Amino acid sequence: MTHTQKFLLLAAAGLTPIALSYGLMPNLSLPFLFDIDASATNVSHIFRAVMGST
Repeated sequence: MTHTQKFLLLAAAGLTPIALSYGLMPNLSLPFLFDIDASATNVSHIFRAVMGST
């Protein structure tokens, strides 16, 4: 396995939990990570759509 492949695996492992957190639970994770109020339904749906979640 090359250094590039190791780096890409490490990056994917680090970014996946963050991506899932604001794709699946934007009301909980966005205020914590980015200080964004995602309590409005439209905002939640926008972040879910960006992440491809339902």
